[in-house]
Amino acid sequence: MRIDGHYLGDLKNRVSQGDHELVIDLPKEYGGTNDSFSPTDLVAIGLATCVVAMITTTAKSFSTNVDGMSWFIDKEMTTDQPIRFASLKLTIQIPHDLSEKERKRIETAAHRCPVHNSLADDTDKEITFIYGE
Repeated sequence: MRIDGHYLGDLKNRVSQGDHELVIDLPKEYGGTNDSFSPTDLVAIGLATCVVAMITTTAKSFSTNVDGMSWFIDKEMTTDQPIRFASLKLTIQIPHDLSEKERKRIETAAHRCPVHNSLADDTDKEITFIYGE
């Protein structure tokens, strides 16, 4: 798969792949205008949506209901150089009471996400699950 990029000026890039397009900006503290997601935001979003994809494909194959699932991710960067992820803490909320067996399948699948497995070992990567709320 190929992704194309074009620098737009003002620290913004437009990227496209097929029919999809996205503008990426930098936070104001790095000289950007914060008009869009930053590169590190996209990594955090990529982690969260990858984990959700792993969960939903596993749930579907075992007829486990995860409809209504939601998530949020907290991203923390280091303050020393080189700047990198200090932590990515993902919370997955599944509004169903799943059996212990179903929970184990879901949680095992979540940790098989290739984005999760590609992040540096010194990045604190937490996935918390909340069921039935």
